Amino acid sequence: MTPQTSPTGAAQQMLALCMQTGPDGTRLYSDADIAAFVPFLLIAFAPAIDGSTLSPAARALVGGLAERLGLDGKDPSAAAAALRAHFAASPPNPNLVQDFERHFRELLKELGPGAAAAAFASFVGAASPKPLSTVGEARPAGTVPASPFARFQVRTPPTKKES
Repeated sequence: MTPQTSPTGAAQQMLALCMQTGPDGTRLYSDADIAAFVPFLLIAFAPAIDGSTLSPAARALVGGLAERLGLDGKDPSAAAAALRAHFAASPPNPNLVQDFERHFRELLKELGPGAAAAAFASFVGAASPKPLSTVGEARPAGTVPASPFARFQVRTPPTKKES
């Protein structure tokens, strides 16, 4: 599966990956496979995604898992241990994980990390992340080029010292 050149097209391909069918016309991955895979994907691959930016469907899948495991969010180390134990006992479909990893590696190679992250965010229904750089664009006003000496190029107004 070759990713398209836009994050939106790549996100649609990620969805198509989950919905693909075999030679006999039956789906390769059941709804249960996908329902188990999405929380795993969010927890394993994107722990920094803000849950409030997820689509209602993704939030329901992750919330349902947290409810089944009795997670209340008060103890992060207990939650992490419960999630590790859950995914060790009930791992997602390994073929789906492998297909997704293969597809995401192709995305990274073709689109670069910023666009691949945007495609992933679109796939899980999260807000798109901010771009990693502004290569080829005009630098925003008041910024300096990145370099080891950048901090010396920043002009900060002097502050009055209180006595």
